[in-house]
Amino acid sequence: MTTLNTVLYDSAIELGLDMERVSAASRYEIIQMIKKLEKELIAQVASGVTDWNKARIAKQLSEATRIIQQYYDEMAGVMVNTTTSVAQVSATSTAQALGVATGNYIPTVLPSATWLESIASNAIVQGAPQAAWWNRQSADTAWRFSTAVRQGLVAAETNQQIIKRVMAVMDVSRRNAAALVQTSVQSVSAQAKDKTRQANDHLIASVEWVSSLDSIVCIKCAVRDGKRWKLDGTPIGHSIPYQLPPIHFNDRCTTVDITKTWKELGIDIEEAPPGTRASMEGQVSDKTFEDFLARKGKDYQDEVLGKGRAELYRSGKITFNQLLNQDGNMLTLKQLEAKYL
Repeated sequence: MTTLNTVLYDSAIELGLDMERVSAASRYEIIQMIKKLEKELIAQVASGVTDWNKARIAKQLSEATRIIQQYYDEMAGVMVNTTTSVAQVSATSTAQALGVATGNYIPTVLPSATWLESIASNAIVQGAPQAAWWNRQSADTAWRFSTAVRQGLVAAETNQQIIKRVMAVMDVSRRNAAALVQTSVQSVSAQAKDKTRQANDHLIASVEWVSSLDSIVCIKCAVRDGKRWKLDGTPIGHSIPYQLPPIHFNDRCTTVDITKTWKELGIDIEEAPPGTRASMEGQVSDKTFEDFLARKGKDYQDEVLGKGRAELYRSGKITFNQLLNQDGNMLTLKQLEAKYL
């Protein structure tokens, strides 16, 4: 079987880590918008909600729904811009890595510019378009805000007690939005990689799943780790159906391309022993993100994790799992584009 080589493995893992850093920056931006929305909603309640009559309650809640929708429309626009760049970067990185891994003997192909520009709007995130998820979260926040206010009034609570209810509602909204941002970035990246993979089926034999093997990995992801599939989704040596990651919210898995042999590519070069294939860096020995970071060394760790967290990690004061639960060293869209495009 063709070995998993360092060029493609490192490219896939590095891209995945950069997607985490971009999603961290995007999460921060979206959460700041939700905090601003929260202040507006609290201001409405603080103005004297317990003095509202029935007619005013209906009017004020309707106005709150309008404001919430306005904010969520803006969030959706931010994420369309973000994921448009994510698609372009992911496709370019995938094609470039394939070229290096195969010695640039055969040209690689990028998906059309039109497709890359449209993927952010059309990409399916956990069964629904990205825009539909933002509309759903907007409606959910509006419903829970209205419910919190009405429940507080029925219970004859003070304005301050109702404000606490509203703050609890917005805590849920922040968590939901953060999960959607991370999953949208990973979904668009994976779909752009897959489109590039299909466009370069003349170079690729199969695709391998790579999970983050740590204490928080789910069973669905763990059992897929190291499994391979043909490009049409046919399992190789197992019966697990193929799915593009992420297969659930906050999934951190990725996939790595397995190139064809020189003979299959029609190139008259003697096949090298496994792990030393010509024009490649060799077979991968590490199979986790943590192993990857350890192999890449201090400078790369500082760049990806941020110097402070990287030093804590190297000293053993925090675990790799704790690193994954932090925003880490965020990567802006401009920095992402400058690195890859």
